[in-house]
Amino acid sequence: LRLIKKYTNTRKATVDKNNLLKNKLDLVVELFETKNMTEISKIIGHGEPSVFNLLKKNGYKTSKYKCKYNIDETYFEKIDTHNKAYTFGWFMSDGNVTDRGKFRIQIQEEDSYILNDIKNDMKYDGELIYCNARNERCKPQVLLNIDRQKIAQDLISLGCSCKKSLILQLPSFDKIPEEFFNSFLRGFFDGDGSISLRGNSGVRCNITSTDIFCESLSQHLKTIGIESGKFYYRNPNKPTGSMFFNKEDSIKFLNYIYKDAILKLNRKYLKALPFLS
Repeated sequence: LRLIKKYTNTRKATVDKNNLLKNKLDLVVELFETKNMTEISKIIGHGEPSVFNLLKKNGYKTSKYKCKYNIDETYFEKIDTHNKAYTFGWFMSDGNVTDRGKFRIQIQEEDSYILNDIKNDMKYDGELIYCNARNERCKPQVLLNIDRQKIAQDLISLGCSCKKSLILQLPSFDKIPEEFFNSFLRGFFDGDGSISLRGNSGVRCNITSTDIFCESLSQHLKTIGIESGKFYYRNPNKPTGSMFFNKEDSIKFLNYIYKDAILKLNRKYLKALPFLS
């Protein structure tokens, strides 16, 4: 080891952060007139995020350039439909967004229809990605993975922050209008909630999130006559846990979130159906 250290230059080389991509700006702009982002990244040998960053640093509006798949880039500018509220609820609960422009939802394959419903409402014509089970105890997964900087930033502006698992807060009504709040909550419940049937004792619901999210949600539900039970921390060192409802309030909660429902996770809806009026 001493000989290797003596006769080897161990100093780190100075690396150009853009890997000379900045010298290809004129070529990138020219190619974008006729080719999509994926094709350009392959031609110049740099990833799509690097190309987007190069254009952004030089004052170009990346949203106008052609990407491999089409999508409604205005989708999350404003929550003004029940379907948008539902989809946002999914991203808030079981989704993931990064400040580099990627956002995704990954669920078990048997529920893939709901991701198709979501991507159709967003007018996204890309394909879902199917993933094999990691081991015998896991089920195969399906992934909705989208790379679009503007939509990711709109999600973040609405409150779907990066690394949100420990800091998530309930969006205010200026973000989610109250008329669409039940659909938002249904989307959140489909992502991070559960419903269980307990024989003669009826039905029980719970929602898992941060303590601050659940406390704010509890206060709002009280205004419409739905009481929540105790919040149970999953880990004493982390601000996350589950908020439970008793039988009567579980029924009220289910009738609230499924009112005029369009998008929904069928396996949960079928459990709730006998209790809906």
